[in-house]
Amino acid sequence: MPSPVVFPAELTFPGIAKETSNGTAVAPTLFFPFTKFDPVDDNGLLIDDANYGSMTAENGAVSGKRSAAIDQETYFLPDLAGHLLYNILGGYAVSAAVSGVFPHTFTLLNSGDGQPPAHTLTDRQGITATVGARAYAYGCLSEVTFSGNATGLVTMGCKWMTYGSAPAASAPTLATTTETVIPGWRSSVTVAAAAAKVRDWSYTIARVLTPDPLADGTQNPNSIARGDCTVSGKLTVAAQSEQPLLDMLAGTQQATVITIDNGGAAAAVRKLTATMTKAVYAGAPMIRQTPIGYSIDFKALGNTTDVGASGGRAPISLLLNNAVTTY
Repeated sequence: MPSPVVFPAELTFPGIAKETSNGTAVAPTLFFPFTKFDPVDDNGLLIDDANYGSMTAENGAVSGKRSAAIDQETYFLPDLAGHLLYNILGGYAVSAAVSGVFPHTFTLLNSGDGQPPAHTLTDRQGITATVGARAYAYGCLSEVTFSGNATGLVTMGCKWMTYGSAPAASAPTLATTTETVIPGWRSSVTVAAAAAKVRDWSYTIARVLTPDPLADGTQNPNSIARGDCTVSGKLTVAAQSEQPLLDMLAGTQQATVITIDNGGAAAAVRKLTATMTKAVYAGAPMIRQTPIGYSIDFKALGNTTDVGASGGRAPISLLLNNAVTTY
């Protein structure tokens, strides 16, 4: 009797790389640990439901236009974060390094066609014949969420839309990130330049995605177009006064800055600073527990401060400090 075939989930690993040409798969340049990585292919199944003179409703099927979706979650990793921010925003600049640490600025791209680069996601699961991995080209993010709380690790979660998968061009060799996780207690939030007493926080950068299927003899769409960008978030704060409620009632627009900082010095600095110059509270219900707090929902509004070289308006700008030379 032959030995049973086993593919351990523990030996799977995903990778990512920026594409030179959107839709053309490339080999991964960064492998990262994950708490969730769930790719789902969709073959756009088309059913022949014509009447064939029998008491059956479905008589045939063919594949239609293909696509795939990936639901990804991991802890905050400074090197991976840059790929995600570049993909969803598109505006990018890097300055000279300080002690080997490069400052990367990510903003909303408002020039040209407004389209950020795409990325290939590679899923090494060991099952695919010969190479053991599938590649998901033309990866576009519809959502990226950063979140932290005082007692846990800072996390990242995102949702991808991609072309339908195909076997990777070659078998990937594992070489994971060397970055370390960051505890939530090392993060901080300021509102109107004053430190906020925050228990937990999160913000989500979202992007409208519109695939463009053509009758062109291929199953993948012609493009996955990036549309409007919005930013929203949540703060849970310890009550110091009624100010959160008063700000919500007044519709006050005030700068909100959320910083993730590993506390390192010189070459060990790892930091992400998200600046939302015009944030407004959409809700601020009281949390009736001891000690009392407020659960704040906010939206970041487009403004002319949080922009890069492409100008226009943007709801957020992010400064990432890490050892990556360029994205």
